[in-house]
Amino acid sequence: MTVYERVEAMLTKAFGVEPEAISREATFDEMDLDSLAQVEFSEVLSEAFGFDLDSEEFVKLENLGELIDMLERQEARA
Repeated sequence: MTVYERVEAMLTKAFGVEPEAISREATFDEMDLDSLAQVEFSEVLSEAFGFDLDSEEFVKLENLGELIDMLERQEARA
């Protein structure tokens, strides 16, 4: 399963995001993830991927594609 597929599954199962709302270009607002949901999402991601996400970097992300890129970089370092 790719990083994108794993993140997509988390968004649909844990946060109820409709699959058609998910794309690399989608913003967190477009996926109806408010700031609290974003914090929860970062915690879910940290647990699922086995490393801590930099919260300062996380809040600066413009869209899902930037998050995927960040996770792929983190996985490559691990």
